[in-house]
Parts: sequence; structure tokens; C-alpha cells
Amino acid sequence: MTLEQKAQVISKEMENWAKENHPWDNQTSKLEESIASFVESKNDSVIVFGIEERMEYGKYVEKMKDKGVLEITKEHFMPDIKKSLLATAKIVFLEGARVSVDKRLNK
Repeated sequence: MTLEQKAQVISKEMENWAKENHPWDNQTSKLEESIASFVESKNDSVIVFGIEERMEYGKYVEKMKDKGVLEITKEHFMPDIKKSLLATAKIVFLEGARVSVDKRLNK
């Protein structure tokens, strides 16, 4: 499995987990439904992947609790991400639930 394929699998798992484990009570379900996974190739070596909320007010909901869904999802998946990708790439955890992997910087 390529690094890109691994990133797609992990980010989709992150999306599903976040939708089931968010810390807020749904009023309309729009914010939950807006949680989406993504994988972006920045160049030949760097991939950024993770989840994001696609509703403008999501950033405010994230700040209402000690930790928002993006942060708790990243923490939940950190061991799996390290186990799956650390052997083939350098991992940098970015803001929210965004992860950058660089294939050139092995371990």
C-alpha cells in the first residue's frame, strides 16, 4: 500500500470516528455532517491529510469545550498514524486534525 493510500484510509477512519465521538450535542447535525476527510499532495514528497469541519461556525464550537473534535480525533489516532507511517516518512502534526508526512525525511 502506498503512503497516499495509507493516508486515505487513515483520514477516512478519522472522519468516521469524529462523527461518532464529537463532544457537542447535535442541534441540526449540519456540523457533524460537515466533518470530512482529505488528502492533499503538496509536492512529490509531502502529503497533508486529516479531517476538517466545513461549516464556518465549527471553529467556535471547537473552542466551547476543553478540546474539540479535531484535537481529540488527532490524539486518538496518533498511535495508529505513527505505527502506520513512521517507518516510511517523517510525520508532523499540524493544527487541528491535519497531519503532514514527508517521504524524504525518513524517521
